[in-house]
Amino acid sequence: MWGLIAAYAAMYIAQTQGGAIVAALHGQEVAEEALSGLTAEAVQSDLPVRDLCAGYAAAHFDTASNILHASSMVATLWLFVYTTTLFLFGYGNPKFYLYIPPLYYLPAWVGHFVFQKDIPAVFTYGQSARGLLNGEYCAFEDLFHGGIARNPTEMVFSSILLAGFIGGLFKFGGIWPEAKSTEKGTKQA
Repeated sequence: MWGLIAAYAAMYIAQTQGGAIVAALHGQEVAEEALSGLTAEAVQSDLPVRDLCAGYAAAHFDTASNILHASSMVATLWLFVYTTTLFLFGYGNPKFYLYIPPLYYLPAWVGHFVFQKDIPAVFTYGQSARGLLNGEYCAFEDLFHGGIARNPTEMVFSSILLAGFIGGLFKFGGIWPEAKSTEKGTKQA
């Protein structure tokens, strides 16, 4: 549970201190440039979706960042389907859904802060429900059309990292379903 709390705390810090994070990693000049990029027209939430998606695609140019984006997005989709399936068979735990936002965002944001030396556009377009939904639509459109993982290197390393994320969810997240009780106080083997 503490890991989940730490993940949400990290998300809050990333969203409120993005410029400071970039400055600490790459210097104040880079941070100022990154902050000025957040006002660029390409990330404004009132743009038509087609234009917002073009801006989204242009904002993902680094191989390491793309690997983090693609693997965390696919891991998030897998976790959603897995958890929903468990619920359908009576083994679900609502806590599993709480892993989705940090699994989805934190690796991608590391890619932006560390490798691309910028601030994720979601901090701008995600300020409204419409902007957030449109931006996430663009993210998945880019993923499924091969825009994020563009080449064999990105695909292979995204797959390896995806396996690591899923393994980590089982090992550290405790997402293996528990057997149902047959009698009070006993579990099925």
